[in-house]
Parts: sequence; structure tokens; C-alpha cells
Amino acid sequence: MRCSKLSLAVFLAISSGAAAALSAAETGTESFLPAQPQTTPQVSVRAEAMKAGEYLATGEYGKAEASLRSALRSATDEDDIRTLRNVLADLLREEGRFTESRPMYNSVLHSPGVTPRQKFDALAGIADLDGLAHNPELASSDWRQAIAVAREMKNNALEADATRGLGMSWLDASNPTRAEPLLRRALGMMENDPAVKPWQLASATACLGRCYRMENKLALAEDAFTRSLDFHKKSFGEVHPQVAYVMERLAEVHALRGEFALARDYSVRAIAVMRTSCGEASGAFVAALVNRGTVEQLAGALDAAAENYAAALKILGSNPDLRAQSTPLASQVAERYAVVLKAAHRDREAKAASALAKSFR
Repeated sequence: MRCSKLSLAVFLAISSGAAAALSAAETGTESFLPAQPQTTPQVSVRAEAMKAGEYLATGEYGKAEASLRSALRSATDEDDIRTLRNVLADLLREEGRFTESRPMYNSVLHSPGVTPRQKFDALAGIADLDGLAHNPELASSDWRQAIAVAREMKNNALEADATRGLGMSWLDASNPTRAEPLLRRALGMMENDPAVKPWQLASATACLGRCYRMENKLALAEDAFTRSLDFHKKSFGEVHPQVAYVMERLAEVHALRGEFALARDYSVRAIAVMRTSCGEASGAFVAALVNRGTVEQLAGALDAAAENYAAALKILGSNPDLRAQSTPLASQVAERYAVVLKAAHRDREAKAASALAKSFR
């Protein structure tokens, strides 16, 4: 999980040339498929898409995926298919299923008839994947293409989001000096645009918080993450993966400041949300366990840290696909596990963990 574009169903009315989305007053949520005359199959597609939007809004990712796949199986309109693929790819990316999401984005990007908005969403998704794969040069190129598409559309909100992404690519390259002005510019563009949604402000603010964290400006990082958490709660409520992601960031900041009770509270709550929303076999749940391990390690609670790192590695070890998609994380967790075990004088286990870390590289 990271500061991402999050083109999730609940707040998207996708196609740039589409008519207005279905009435929120009639449906209880926004539709991410454009309104058009509906045949019987299209009614079924839109019903499933609407259900997916509701599940995404409440963080029920498993149910959302099932509804999206059902809608895709029934869809015959190519425009609807591209839109559904982008949203499903976003969901899979948020769950850490990167090798599944990339082909979906690529299929949209290279599809005849792709709309500018669909192209933007696919480019932004691929950019996020390249950033997660620790390839900031590719991510920067992707985001610059997305900025160009947004400018062609004259869409300030999308340009701001892509500017945020470009800033994050510099942050991923460990260059916060280049990242900070871009992230500040993106946030300023959003704050001055009345059309921007709270979730967009939440994402941009969290990204700026990550930049402050890298610069060791912990007070500024805490303020940014706290604002982001408030924005996310307004958008999604208390129990949602994006809320949990920001709680993980706050847990780390409070732990670095020696405020371990607060840090543990955020970390425990994040684990509970990720377990409910994404399941214990997900990359998001693994990341939450690693976050708890980090908090305990900073607190000097070596056995508790080891317990959480071991639980994360057990999940990665039992799921080859997840491990393959999370190689940098798996290596990092094994290395931290080895450090903690060595500090706890559990030397034999520490050697095994070090060997495991090398095998992940």
C-alpha cells in the first residue's frame, strides 16, 4: 500500500466523453460507468458495478472483486470493459497483486477506442506499479505521460494527481529535495479546486507526509498524516484499507518519537482493518504485520517484533505468488527479523533468517 491514485469505483464517473453518472440520490453511491441507454445485459453489468462501488466504499475488497469480475463477464460494451478493467486493476494493485494488475492496465492502454480518461487511469496505475517495483525512472516517465494527458483534457484535478505521482517517483529515488516542491504544488492545486474530493486531498497529504518522514521532519509528518487520516475517514469511514494505511504511517512516526502507546494503538487498529478488508493472505495484511514489528523493534520489545516479522514471513512463505510480487518487502522483513533475533541473542535463528533474506534477493 502507498499514496496512490485510487481510482476506485465509489468516486469515479470514468469516461471523459460520457454522460452524467447514475444519480447518487437514486442509487446511494456514484457509478463509475457512464450512463447510456441500457439493454438487459447492461442492466446486469451496472447492477454488479454498483455493488462493487458500495463494497469498495466500505473496504470489502473480496466482495468488490467478485462483483467486478461478474460485471466483466457480462459486459459487451468495449467502453464499459475498459473502465471495469481499470477499476479491477486498481483494486488488485491495492491488495499487492501486482502481476495480476499490470496486464489489465496494459490491455486498456493499448485498446482501440481508449478514452483520454481511461488512458490516464491506466498510465497512473502502471506508474504506481513501477514505483512499487523500485523503478523510479520508469515511474517518472509514466507520470509525465499522465500529466500530458491531463493537460490535453484540461483537467486540473488529474494534473494535480499526476504531479503528486511524479513527486513520489523522486521520493522513491530517495530525493526528497526534488520531491517536496512537486508534492506541495500538487496539494496546492487540489486545495484550490472545489471539484477535488476529500480522498484526493487525503492521498496528496499522505504523500507529503511521507516526504517529511524521509527528511526526518517528524512533527510535520505527523501533522500531514493526521490531516490525511481525517480526510480518509470523511471519505470511507473508520474501517477501510486506506484509513489503515495512514494509521500505519502514524504508528511509525509516533514510534520514532518514542510515543509507543500511541504507535501500538495505531498499528493494532491497522492490522484489524487489513485483516477484515483484505484477508490474512494479502500483501496489505503482511505490510500491517511488518509495521507492528517495526513499532515493537523501535520500542526495544525484541520478542514482540520477532513474532510479527515471523508471522509476516510465514504468510509470504506459504504463498509463492505473493512472495514473488513482494520480493523487496520479503527481503527487507527477513533482514529485520535477523537483526532482531541477533539482538535477542537467538543466534541460530538469526543465521537462518539472514540466509532467508539472501534467498529473496
